[in-house]
This record gives sequence, structure tokens and C-alpha cells, in this order.
Amino acid sequence: MKVSVVIPTMFRSELVEAIASVHKQTISRTEVEIIVVADRASSDLDPALAAQLPAVDHLLFTGGGAGAPTARNLGVRQSVGEWVAFLDDDDFWAPTKLEEQLKIAESIDARNGVIISSRVRQSKGVADTQSAPVPARCFQAGEVVERYLFEARSPSLGRSSLFTSTLLVDRQLALSNPWNESLKRHQDWDWLIRAQKSGATLHQLNSVLSTQRVGSHGSISASTDWLSSLNWARSWKGTWNPQTYVDFVSGQPLRYALQGRSLAGVRQCLAEILAERRVPSVGPMLIGAAGLMSRTQLERLLVNTRPRRNH
Repeated sequence: MKVSVVIPTMFRSELVEAIASVHKQTISRTEVEIIVVADRASSDLDPALAAQLPAVDHLLFTGGGAGAPTARNLGVRQSVGEWVAFLDDDDFWAPTKLEEQLKIAESIDARNGVIISSRVRQSKGVADTQSAPVPARCFQAGEVVERYLFEARSPSLGRSSLFTSTLLVDRQLALSNPWNESLKRHQDWDWLIRAQKSGATLHQLNSVLSTQRVGSHGSISASTDWLSSLNWARSWKGTWNPQTYVDFVSGQPLRYALQGRSLAGVRQCLAEILAERRVPSVGPMLIGAAGLMSRTQLERLLVNTRPRRNH
């Protein structure tokens, strides 16, 4: 069963290791297609970096400034595999990642699409110690994605999570449920929620099959764009459970507004919460209050709340 691996990139230096981790997969190399999609112009490729890149099957360019969702959609359209796996350019996989996921994926009879995720370890760098497995509790069959992710979300590193670099999906689902290219943030959550609502079956393996680097240069999650986050939540208002909605607003856009010291942002977020007449859960309230801390302080606190293990 051929797998097309789609890697969007801005030519970060970690891209070399990401591609290398695909080459190290325990399934046959002939069963893997590697598609690197640069959100840059072709003229931006540094010859020195090009010389370091392991062999890839396709190197595509968006022209620049299009965003990761556009890059992923372009890669999916180029793909020929029965399965598509997404990998961010600053993350890397365990050697058995695709083999373990394919065994589960091929055993699921789901006409409306299949999504297989896994747990990760988080790291600040190659030489650094890594976190305990994330999430602490995996997604269970029958759960609603947004309730799993946002409702009573824990402020610890082990909080409920479904990471892009863990996703293996059938190609037809990837084609029929493209990434929303208009979103500035939460593209991964948006994709998962829409996929489940279309009927897709989601399974998260207990195995740790990916390493995610946190705090990478250019990370969207490091920005304080509270309005994009709030507007995304508003687009789902009335669809989500009210508790899910207030917990999301408390833990995400309110935190960004506090980080950005935006009084207007804080006011709008609090108005959304009050309008629902629901009290946010303790976890999301703590996450929101963490917006008063710097991102560096927050990352240090989260890492220190979980046991760490060496590479």
C-alpha cells in the first residue's frame, strides 16, 4: 500500500532530518513517495541546503506566502499513494511510524475516510531531553474531536492533542476534505473537525511515533493573533457544545490577547464567554491566565510539569 508523505516547508534547517526520518521507515522505500512543498519561490532554494537534502520524489513550490494549508493541498493533489501522511519540516518520525499505522488503518472498514494518529514526544532540540508521551490520554472511539481537544483542557504538557505530523489518512479523504487555505491559525484542528463531521473514523495509537519540536522559528502557535483564533471559534458557534466553546475561548484567544496585551481582545473574549452563560472549566482558565507569562516561561513551566526522558 503506497504512502505519499507531504512535507510543507519554509526551508528550515530541520527539514533534512525530517526527510531522513522518512527514509528510515521500516516499510519498503518503493512503497513511500516523498513530496516536499516549499512555500517559497524556486529561486529561494539555497544551493547549500539543496545539496544536503536526501532524495525526494517531488519538490514543489507555491511561489511564496501561500501558507502551509496551500502547500499541503498542493502535495495531496500531486500524490499517487492510497494513503497520505503529513509531516511538518521541524518534526521527525520513529522508524516504525508508517508500518504501525498502516496495520491499523488497513483493518478499519470506514467508507467515509480513515485518520490514524499517534502520541508524540516534544523536544526543544535534538540534544535536549524529551517529554513524556503526549497526550497523556489518547482519543477514544466515539469521542467528538472538539470536545476531546478543548473541553476541560489540561494546562499540563500531557493535554489532549492530535498533532499534524502524526496523521495518516486515506487519499480520497485528503482530496475531498482539503485544508482551509483562508485560515491563519488552527488549520490542523479545523481539518480534523471537518473530517470527522464528514463521517471519517479517527483512531489514535498509544505508541509514540513522532517527535515534535516546540518553539521552532516561524511557528504560528507562537503568535498572539487573538482575533484570528476568536473568529475561527465564532465560525463554529452553535455547532459546538456551549461548554466546549467557552473553554476554547478561555484557553486560546483569551490567552493570545493577554500575551499581546490587547485590552480589546480581552474584552471581546470575555464578552463571548459571558454571552454563553457558562463558566469555563478550571484547566482552560489556567491556560488563559498563562497569557500573562512570556512564551519562554510558559514552555519552561510545561516541560517541568512532566517527567523528562533522554533521547
